[in-house]
Amino acid sequence: MIEETIAELDNDIGKANEALKRELAKIRTGRAHPSILDSVRVEIYGSAMPISQCATINVPEARMLIVKPWDKTQLKAIEKAIVTSPLGLNPQSDGEILRIRCRRSTKSAAKR
Repeated sequence: MIEETIAELDNDIGKANEALKRELAKIRTGRAHPSILDSVRVEIYGSAMPISQCATINVPEARMLIVKPWDKTQLKAIEKAIVTSPLGLNPQSDGEILRIRCRRSTKSAAKR
């Protein structure tokens, strides 16, 4: 009985730890990280999906993200999803990729 309770508690603590890690990754510290876009959902082919499932996200510089869609026809949908998200990001498109400058901020993306 005690072993089962300890195992269940251990499992719950592990889940709480993972949730905390995900939330801490969203804190904007002035350095760009692809996980900033994890909460953004894109409406593609009739369903909403995370950007990471329809594009490659790279960090070429400390304060810049590059989003390259796998299907170039979906560039506008991805741009619209980023602009309408509560993150306050403004992507710039060149027709093939999106460049996103990440401003220095200490506010959490989740609180915006």
